[in-house]
Amino acid sequence: MQLDPEAREVEVLLDYESRRVVRLGELVPGWWADERMAPGA
Repeated sequence: MQLDPEAREVEVLLDYESRRVVRLGELVPGWWADERMAPGA
């Protein structure tokens, strides 16, 4: 996510048997660069 803000949409498989998937943005909700990457920052 440090290189590309769109990486927050990457899906991560947490549990193979139940097929539980979350997006990287859910695992890192308070990502430090949100403010730095904002338009006009």
